[in-house]
Amino acid sequence: MCRVVKSSMPKAVRVLVGFAVLIGGCNSLSNKERARLSSVSIDPNVNIKDFRYSGGKDMAAFLVGGIVGVAAGRALGLERTEQDEIIDVMQNNDIDIKKIMVSEFKKELAKKSDFPPLVDEGGDAQFQFEMSCMLAVGAFTNRMKPEFYLWASLKDTNGKTIWKRNEWENEHIKGYTHKQYVENPEFLREVFQEACSILSKRLCKTL
Repeated sequence: MCRVVKSSMPKAVRVLVGFAVLIGGCNSLSNKERARLSSVSIDPNVNIKDFRYSGGKDMAAFLVGGIVGVAAGRALGLERTEQDEIIDVMQNNDIDIKKIMVSEFKKELAKKSDFPPLVDEGGDAQFQFEMSCMLAVGAFTNRMKPEFYLWASLKDTNGKTIWKRNEWENEHIKGYTHKQYVENPEFLREVFQEACSILSKRLCKTL
């Protein structure tokens, strides 16, 4: 499970962070590199750097060491937070950002009929992903939506990076209230899938 961080990072700062992600290094897959690929795979072990929660009554900074930390806090009798509720929803309903990202990328990659086929393991190169994720309240609303920062790369069997792309998404998702996420976990799955789908579409345009 990813590290969970409470955050009250201002919107303007988050925009600057997103911009830094985008300019941090991108390139399209060259025709030369593409021509020597007969198949590719996806590393299922997506590196989730952290998951930040910022919303509602839980604006004070609070660091929890993943599910283990949450469980330890409860054992000590600490008051439950909105963050705890979101973690419970994700854990109890198998809402796994890693799995969702890989699944959505596979869907988009499958639409590229001119791209080398995807295999379960191995291949001539492998896609790797790193993500930093936030669930945050939007400006002038109580709706919360994900903000995903994604670092993607394609490495050949020698470990050489032949393609990389950085993307950021936080604008094109509807979002729901904290209460709606807790009462209907599928809303949480929905917004995560939507964010990962948008990111995957952008990635595939450069392949």
